[in-house]
Amino acid sequence: MNSTRALCLRHLALLMQLVAVFAALISPAAAQAANAPAAMEVAVSAPIDVSPDGELLLLFLPAGQGFELVNTRTGERDIVSDTPNTGYFATLSPDKKYVCFKDFQAVGNERLQVPVLYDIAGKKQAPLGIS
Repeated sequence: MNSTRALCLRHLALLMQLVAVFAALISPAAAQAANAPAAMEVAVSAPIDVSPDGELLLLFLPAGQGFELVNTRTGERDIVSDTPNTGYFATLSPDKKYVCFKDFQAVGNERLQVPVLYDIAGKKQAPLGIS
Protein backbone atom coordinates (compact mmCIF):
# COMPACT_ATOMS: atom_id res chain seq x y z
CA MET A 1 0.00 0.00 0.00
CA ASN A 2 1.28 3.43 -0.87
CA SER A 3 -1.28 5.36 1.10
CA THR A 4 -2.24 5.57 4.75
CA ARG A 5 -5.87 5.97 3.66
CA ALA A 6 -5.78 2.71 1.70
CA LEU A 7 -4.19 0.94 4.65
CA CYS A 8 -6.94 2.25 6.96
CA LEU A 9 -9.62 1.05 4.53
CA ARG A 10 -8.05 -2.41 4.39
CA HIS A 11 -7.89 -2.56 8.21
CA LEU A 12 -11.52 -1.47 8.47
CA ALA A 13 -12.62 -4.13 5.98
CA LEU A 14 -10.66 -6.80 7.87
CA LEU A 15 -12.22 -5.67 11.15
CA MET A 16 -15.71 -5.95 9.63
CA GLN A 17 -14.93 -9.46 8.43
CA LEU A 18 -13.66 -10.48 11.88
CA VAL A 19 -16.81 -9.12 13.54
CA ALA A 20 -18.95 -11.22 11.17
CA VAL A 21 -16.89 -14.34 11.95
CA PHE A 22 -17.13 -13.82 15.72
CA ALA A 23 -20.86 -13.18 15.49
CA ALA A 24 -21.23 -16.47 13.61
CA LEU A 25 -19.34 -18.29 16.37
CA ILE A 26 -21.59 -16.87 19.08
CA SER A 27 -24.91 -17.47 17.36
CA PRO A 28 -25.84 -19.61 14.33
CA ALA A 29 -28.64 -17.14 13.61
CA ALA A 30 -26.05 -14.38 13.49
CA ALA A 31 -24.12 -16.41 10.92
CA GLN A 32 -27.09 -16.32 8.57
CA ALA A 33 -27.70 -12.63 9.25
CA ALA A 34 -24.02 -11.78 8.71
CA ASN A 35 -24.09 -13.41 5.27
CA ALA A 36 -20.44 -14.52 5.15
CA PRO A 37 -20.04 -14.08 1.35
CA ALA A 38 -21.07 -10.43 1.68
CA ALA A 39 -18.55 -9.95 4.49
CA MET A 40 -15.83 -11.40 2.28
CA GLU A 41 -16.85 -9.10 -0.57
CA VAL A 42 -16.34 -6.11 1.74
CA ALA A 43 -12.88 -7.36 2.68
CA VAL A 44 -11.64 -7.64 -0.89
CA SER A 45 -13.18 -4.38 -2.06
CA ALA A 46 -10.58 -2.32 -0.18
CA PRO A 47 -8.08 -0.74 -2.59
CA ILE A 48 -5.10 -2.86 -3.57
CA ASP A 49 -3.06 0.28 -4.25
CA VAL A 50 -3.67 4.03 -4.54
CA SER A 51 -1.59 6.59 -6.42
CA PRO A 52 0.00 9.21 -4.12
CA ASP A 53 -2.39 11.91 -5.37
CA GLY A 54 -5.43 9.60 -5.03
CA GLU A 55 -6.25 9.81 -8.74
CA LEU A 56 -5.80 6.10 -9.53
CA LEU A 57 -7.09 3.11 -7.56
CA LEU A 58 -6.56 -0.60 -8.08
CA LEU A 59 -9.65 -2.55 -6.97
CA PHE A 60 -10.57 -6.23 -6.98
CA LEU A 61 -13.37 -7.36 -9.28
CA PRO A 62 -16.29 -9.20 -7.61
CA ALA A 63 -15.72 -12.82 -6.59
CA GLY A 64 -11.94 -12.58 -7.07
CA GLN A 65 -12.21 -12.49 -10.86
CA GLY A 66 -9.20 -10.21 -11.34
CA PHE A 67 -8.79 -6.50 -10.70
CA GLU A 68 -9.37 -3.12 -12.30
CA LEU A 69 -7.88 0.35 -12.51
CA VAL A 70 -10.21 3.22 -11.59
CA ASN A 71 -9.53 6.87 -12.36
CA THR A 72 -11.24 8.85 -9.59
CA ARG A 73 -11.21 12.10 -11.59
CA THR A 74 -12.76 10.80 -14.83
CA GLY A 75 -14.64 7.76 -13.50
CA GLU A 76 -13.00 5.58 -16.18
CA ARG A 77 -12.60 1.91 -15.24
CA ASP A 78 -10.28 -0.53 -17.02
CA ILE A 79 -9.93 -4.22 -16.29
CA VAL A 80 -6.21 -4.84 -15.81
CA SER A 81 -6.59 -8.61 -15.46
CA ASP A 82 -9.60 -10.91 -15.49
CA THR A 83 -7.51 -13.88 -14.34
CA PRO A 84 -8.97 -15.19 -11.05
CA ASN A 85 -6.95 -14.46 -7.91
CA THR A 86 -4.56 -11.92 -9.45
CA GLY A 87 -3.78 -8.47 -8.14
CA TYR A 88 -3.08 -9.14 -4.47
CA PHE A 89 0.26 -7.32 -4.55
CA ALA A 90 -0.30 -5.14 -7.63
CA THR A 91 1.44 -1.77 -7.55
CA LEU A 92 1.07 1.47 -9.47
CA SER A 93 4.32 2.98 -10.74
CA PRO A 94 5.20 6.35 -9.18
CA ASP A 95 4.76 8.07 -12.58
CA LYS A 96 1.28 6.45 -12.97
CA LYS A 97 2.21 4.92 -16.33
CA TYR A 98 2.23 1.23 -15.33
CA VAL A 99 0.72 -1.35 -13.04
CA CYS A 100 3.02 -4.19 -12.02
CA PHE A 101 1.44 -7.47 -10.89
CA LYS A 102 1.76 -11.26 -10.97
CA ASP A 103 -0.49 -13.12 -13.38
CA PHE A 104 -0.90 -16.85 -13.91
CA GLN A 105 0.11 -18.52 -17.16
CA ALA A 106 -0.36 -22.15 -18.22
CA VAL A 107 2.96 -23.83 -19.00
CA GLY A 108 2.46 -27.50 -19.79
CA ASN A 109 0.34 -28.95 -17.00
CA GLU A 110 1.25 -26.22 -14.52
CA ARG A 111 0.09 -22.69 -13.84
CA LEU A 112 3.03 -20.44 -13.09
CA GLN A 113 3.12 -16.91 -11.73
CA VAL A 114 4.47 -14.47 -14.29
CA PRO A 115 5.35 -10.82 -13.60
CA VAL A 116 3.41 -8.45 -15.86
CA LEU A 117 3.53 -4.73 -16.63
CA TYR A 118 0.23 -3.15 -17.64
CA ASP A 119 0.65 -0.02 -19.76
CA ILE A 120 -2.08 2.30 -18.50
CA ALA A 121 -2.16 4.61 -21.55
CA GLY A 122 -1.96 1.76 -24.09
CA LYS A 123 -4.23 -0.54 -22.04
CA LYS A 124 -1.96 -3.50 -22.82
CA GLN A 125 -0.25 -6.16 -20.76
CA ALA A 126 3.43 -7.01 -21.26
CA PRO A 127 4.49 -10.29 -19.57
CA LEU A 128 8.03 -10.03 -18.25
CA GLY A 129 8.83 -13.69 -17.65
CA ILE A 130 8.01 -16.69 -19.79
CA SER A 131 7.90 -16.16 -23.54
